[in-house]
Amino acid sequence: MNHLIIFMLVLAMCSCFKESSGCAPGTTPNTLRFKNQLGGAHVLNVHCSSNRGESKGSKPVLFNEIYSFPVEEKGQGRIVWKCELRDVKSRTRVMIWRAYRGASNVRCGEIREYIAELKGVSLMKNNKPAKEFFHWAKG
Repeated sequence: MNHLIIFMLVLAMCSCFKESSGCAPGTTPNTLRFKNQLGGAHVLNVHCSSNRGESKGSKPVLFNEIYSFPVEEKGQGRIVWKCELRDVKSRTRVMIWRAYRGASNVRCGEIREYIAELKGVSLMKNNKPAKEFFHWAKG
């Protein structure tokens, strides 16, 4: 009987952890951020969706503005966000297939910032330059 009670407690604890984001209350969530540095007449259009069927819709980002949203790593499997960035004026686009990929261990306070410029889109990870660079394509 004692083994059954212990088993039930462990099962209940595991299901509670699965539903949590893994971050302690009051900590900063992970963030996916897009900054428009294209120029005054350029509007950056951002559309993101996840492998879990979540979609953020299409968001216009004006020059010098930032669009961001929190990313939670909770749930089964790693979450992956893909994002399409469009420069409305020059009719170019970038598809970032792995804009954010959840880790095998829970992370908190991670920031992925994509900076759109005329030469292309660069990535900053936690406010540090990353080697990833994405070139604009016609379309």
